[in-house]
Amino acid sequence: MVTTPRSRKTKDDDGRRAQLVEAAARVIAEQGVAAATTRRIASEAGVPPGLVHYWFSGKDELLTEVVGSLLREVEQSASADSSVTRAETPEDILAEHFRRAFDNVVRADERGRQIAIYELTTWALRSDDHADLARQQYAAYRDTANRLTRSVIDQMPGDFSGDLDTLAQLVSALFDGVTLAWLADPEGTKPDLVFRLMSTLFARALTAE
Repeated sequence: MVTTPRSRKTKDDDGRRAQLVEAAARVIAEQGVAAATTRRIASEAGVPPGLVHYWFSGKDELLTEVVGSLLREVEQSASADSSVTRAETPEDILAEHFRRAFDNVVRADERGRQIAIYELTTWALRSDDHADLARQQYAAYRDTANRLTRSVIDQMPGDFSGDLDTLAQLVSALFDGVTLAWLADPEGTKPDLVFRLMSTLFARALTAE
């Protein structure tokens, strides 16, 4: 899970800290990391600029909090979709999980936030002080994929004796790659076809004797 450094203020009785994190996420989603100045974030939140520095030691700490907030949204969404009741075959169970997860990407109001996540990843990787944040981000993705993969396996007949961690890594990398490809080229990327093919391959691996 993403961790954050000790801030100047950790108690948030009136919700101002969370308000600033959400405002920063909106600015980044709409205009990018470079545009996310503390003054612009404060304006988006409707508070005086000095309040940003009251709650956070600086912009870097605020952006770190934004990454954590966006990842929690991803995890909560995945947890909400952890069970599938309409699908019957292993292929259908897997395809339904992929489809539900991708629905959170293609929603019109989420596209900017998805781009923001990738932009914040590169921001972290370009900074020696924050490179570990990107590693923690992808560790969180793998953990989410691990939990969802286990949930899918539990819905399938028989026992799975393979390497769950490696399978979760593959699921995480596949979904991450398809998401980035769709954001860059929505007309040329066919997620449903990719997910259907991968569901068939995964199902064969999961149900193999």
